[in-house]
Amino acid sequence: MPQGFGFNDQNSINELTGKETPPEKLLTLTLPYFERSFAVEKGNIDDFYNLGRRLKIPEIRYRLQLAMGWPKPSCEDALAFYEVAHSEIKRPQSGLAPSPLNVLPKDASEAKKLVQSAQEAGLGQLGPHELTTALYASTLCRADLHKDSAELAEIQHTVDLVFNEALSVLFAIYVLNSSGLELPQSPGPIEIKSWQKEEIEVAIRGLSSVFPSDFNGRLRNSFRFLTAYYRLLLGRFEDAERDLHRYFEQDIHRDTAENLDSRLFLLRAYIYWQQDHFRGLDNILSLHDKKIQREAVDSGILKLRALRAYQSGSWSKACDALKKVLKNDPESLASRHDLAYVYFKLLKPAVTREILEHHFKNEALDYLKDLDDNGQDRNIRLFYASCLQHSGDSEQAYRLVKEMVQFDNEDWENAELKHFAGLFAFEAGYEEQAHNYFLEAYETLTEIKDDSPNHPRLTLQSKVRASLYFSLAKKLCQAIDNFDNLELDEKVDALQESLIQLRPLSGVFKEELTDFGFSLFLGYLFQELKNGFQPKGQLGPNWLDSASPGSSKVEIYQCYRALSERRIKSAFQHEWSSRDLGQSRVPLYLILLILQAVKKLPKQTLQSLLDQFGISSD
Repeated sequence: MPQGFGFNDQNSINELTGKETPPEKLLTLTLPYFERSFAVEKGNIDDFYNLGRRLKIPEIRYRLQLAMGWPKPSCEDALAFYEVAHSEIKRPQSGLAPSPLNVLPKDASEAKKLVQSAQEAGLGQLGPHELTTALYASTLCRADLHKDSAELAEIQHTVDLVFNEALSVLFAIYVLNSSGLELPQSPGPIEIKSWQKEEIEVAIRGLSSVFPSDFNGRLRNSFRFLTAYYRLLLGRFEDAERDLHRYFEQDIHRDTAENLDSRLFLLRAYIYWQQDHFRGLDNILSLHDKKIQREAVDSGILKLRALRAYQSGSWSKACDALKKVLKNDPESLASRHDLAYVYFKLLKPAVTREILEHHFKNEALDYLKDLDDNGQDRNIRLFYASCLQHSGDSEQAYRLVKEMVQFDNEDWENAELKHFAGLFAFEAGYEEQAHNYFLEAYETLTEIKDDSPNHPRLTLQSKVRASLYFSLAKKLCQAIDNFDNLELDEKVDALQESLIQLRPLSGVFKEELTDFGFSLFLGYLFQELKNGFQPKGQLGPNWLDSASPGSSKVEIYQCYRALSERRIKSAFQHEWSSRDLGQSRVPLYLILLILQAVKKLPKQTLQSLLDQFGISSD
C-alpha cells in the first residue's frame, strides 16, 4: 500500500475532492493497475484500502431495567384513616379495663401479636374499635387478618353495621394489601385470580358509599388515589381516567390546592404509560413540577422522569434523573447498570467502565462471567465489552465475549455473540479469528428456517453478511497483493486458489453488492480482459447513459463507466455519491488489485486460467 509525504507548502488541494487542505495533511495515494498518484488526506486513503467500509460495533440491545414500582396505599394512609375512625366511632363503655386490641401498635412486631390476638378472639366477636385497630395492625405488619372468605364476610358485616366512612376506607386498604395485587412494572394486563377479584369488588362497593368531601385535603387525596387504584387493577381505565380528570379539574389546577399527592399524578401517568401516550406522560411531569413547588423526592416521579428521558434519548436528563434515583436507593444494581449505559450513550465509555468496576470492586470481568444466563445479563456483558472496546481495551473485550460463545449452540442469539466476538477480535488485531467467527455466524443464520418477517434474525443476518463480505474482501486483497512476490507458476496457483475460495461465498458478494452492482462488478472486470486492458467499449445498457443523476444505480453505473474511461476522480465521486444514497459500495481497491494481478499474466496463461472457470475473454 504505497503512501507517503512528498508535497511542498504550495500544494494544498485534495486532488480527489477538490477541497483546499493544509499541506501537512496531504499524503500520496498510488492506485494499483492505473499506476496513478493523487494528493489526498489520510481519511481518503483509509477509505480506499478498507473498500469504503468500517467494521462498526452495533448498538447493544440494552433494555432499561428501571422498575417503575407504581405506588400503592401505604401504612401512612391506613394510620390516617384509623385515627379518624377511632375518634368518630362510639367508644366502649367507660369504667371497663381497656382492651389490648384497642392499643395502637408501635411497630410491626407489636402489630403481628395484635393480629394473632384478634384471630384468637374471633373476628365476628370484635367490636368496631377493636376491628379498627386490628385492620391497621394487619396493614402495618403485612399479615392477613382473615383466613378465608367466610372470615372476610364477618369483617365486612361489622364494617357495614358501623357505617363509618373512614372505617370503610381502612377496610378497603386492608383488602388491597391482603390481595397482594399491584400495578405491574411493565406494560400489559394484570392477572387477577377469581378470589382476588371478588374481594376487590367487595371493597369497591364499600367505597361507593363514601363521600370524599367529608375528608380534609390529605384524606381526600388518599381516598381518590385508592378508588382510582382499584379501578386500574380491574382494568377499568376509562372509569379511572374520568375520576382522575375530575379530581384534577376540581383541585389540581387551582392555585390554592393543598396537600397535593404525587401518587395522583403517577396514576394518571400509569394510564398514559400503558397506552404508549408519551405526550401525556410529559404533560404529567410538567404539571407536577409546576404545581408542586419543591424538589421531587417521590421515587415514582424520579423513576418516571428517568424513564421518559431514556425513551426520548435525552441522555443528559436521564443521567440527572438516574443519579437521583440512585441517591434514594444506592444499592439498586439495575439503576447502576442503567446509569452506566446512559453514560455510554453520552460517549463516555471510560466513565461507564469506572461506574461498573467501582461497584463490582474491580472484579467486573469475574462478576459479569458469573451472571445468570438470561437476556438482560447477556446484554450487560455485551454492553460492558463494548465499553471496554470504546475505551481502548479491545483485547479484554474480545476475551470477555469469546468466553460467552457456545460453539455447540446454533440459535440466532449465539450467532449474534459470534458476530460480536468477530468484531472485537478484528479490533484486537485477530483478523483470521474474526473471519472465522463471521463465517460461523453467517452459516448458522442461513440454516435457520424462520419465515417470520419481524424475526430479529433477519436484521442480524444483514449485519453479519456485511461483516463477512468486508472480511472476505480484505482477505482477497491481501492474497492478491502478495502475488507480485511469487513466481509465475506460484502466482497462477495462488490466483486459482483465491477464486476457488471465492466461489462458495460468491452469494455473499452478490447479496451485499446487489444483483445490479455484482453484475457491473463482473462486467467491468470482463470488459477490461476482453479489451486487453485498454480504455474502450460500452459498459452497461444504453438507457443508463441518459438516466437522471441522483439514483443509486445510476451512480454505481457512472462509477464503472468512469473507470472504463480512466476518469479516476469522477469514479471516486460517483462511488461516494452511491454511498450517500444508501447503496452498497463499489470495491474499487479489490477491482484494481485483481486487474493488476491478471494484467501481468501472459495472455495464454490468463486464458487457460479463465477457461477453468468457464469464462471466455472473447
